[in-house]
Amino acid sequence: MKLINKAKNLAMAALMATPLAADGLRIGQKGPTNLQLQNVTTHNVDKKSTSTNIAIKYWDKNKWVVVSQPYVWAKDKEGTGDLTVIAGPRGDHGSFHYNSFAGATLPTGKVSSERTTVRAGLFATKTFLDDKFEADVAVQGNFPLPDKGLRAPNSYKTSLVVGGKLSKTWEAGVGFRNTHVKGENKRAAIGVLRKYFPVKGKPHAEFRINKDIDGGYLGQVILRYNF
Repeated sequence: MKLINKAKNLAMAALMATPLAADGLRIGQKGPTNLQLQNVTTHNVDKKSTSTNIAIKYWDKNKWVVVSQPYVWAKDKEGTGDLTVIAGPRGDHGSFHYNSFAGATLPTGKVSSERTTVRAGLFATKTFLDDKFEADVAVQGNFPLPDKGLRAPNSYKTSLVVGGKLSKTWEAGVGFRNTHVKGENKRAAIGVLRKYFPVKGKPHAEFRINKDIDGGYLGQVILRYNF
């Protein structure tokens, strides 16, 4: 039983290490420039833990690459998390946009999942009515590799967010996410609010609240700057 619980905890740690704030708005679109700096700060209310994740993204019309490094504060541990590197093809076809990826999270951190986790997924955005409304879908698989005789279970995440523009600088959306780990589903409702700042369209912030269906809150603040 202890091994099973540890395996589940390792799988969830690997899942939370992802640098891609995927359950939000415009997730299939690239930024207005080819280089973006992103910081995601996440607070888990029930576990009283906070993490911050700094990512560098390069993307053009056909491909994108992301390198990210987290830092974690929890009750009994603090330190760097595991480094993640992903890349893949992307594209824009009229009102449909997508970013696909494959890569890995490596056990380089002080607060670590203690294994390499292979990741693959797709983020897609479809806009409607002259870009005023949108639907965003994320599909992601996480596959921890065996380590020291312990095999952590694979995990799969899917989400759907629908939203639209409130004004020239504000957007909002609501959605639903399901995380599947070893036969169990963890469901959450999602609320998203995005603010663009009037500095040539380069910086913007996004605020998210995730409410687990079975209880528990998780809040996120995402800051991005396009170079």
